[in-house]
Amino acid sequence: MRDVLAEDNARELVEVLEELDEDLGRQEAVIRERRARLAPLLAEVRAGRFAAEGPVSPEFARLLVGLGEVPDSPFAVQDREHLAFLDALVPEEERGSLMTTLYGMREHAGEVYGLLDALADEEPDDPRVARAAAVLAALLPDDLAVHFLDNDAGGLADGIFADLAPAQSAALRRAMELVTERQEGPS
Repeated sequence: MRDVLAEDNARELVEVLEELDEDLGRQEAVIRERRARLAPLLAEVRAGRFAAEGPVSPEFARLLVGLGEVPDSPFAVQDREHLAFLDALVPEEERGSLMTTLYGMREHAGEVYGLLDALADEEPDDPRVARAAAVLAALLPDDLAVHFLDNDAGGLADGIFADLAPAQSAALRRAMELVTERQEGPS
């Protein structure tokens, strides 16, 4: 009996480890693809050929033109850096729809930047986090938030959120959660 139980446990462990190995393989492939897209950009930067907006896709260039001049907003400057990062790393087949979505939000950028700038020196439990999250969630399409909360995102969202002040990060994460809840509907 003991041998049978030990054999079952070993079989379950093998299955769990095989699933983990497959998951790590998928994540490794995503990272390899992103590094391949990042390499030419890094070479351009090292060679000193990186313009203010850098080598950008036509979709991102259109978004930058639509956003206009950078307002007097620290978050707006940071946001453009994040957008350039996304432009370089998001697969080409997804980039067009992402940039189109963001272009559609451009007229609300000033309001969102103001709300997020106000959170720069605040803690995540600041009551203004909820308002900023609600305003942003109302603007975000369902598919964008789901993409950022996806565990297979390979740290893309984590890299962006880590760059933000704690309350700003909390507001963006909460906005993504609100959109996901909206997409899933009432429970």
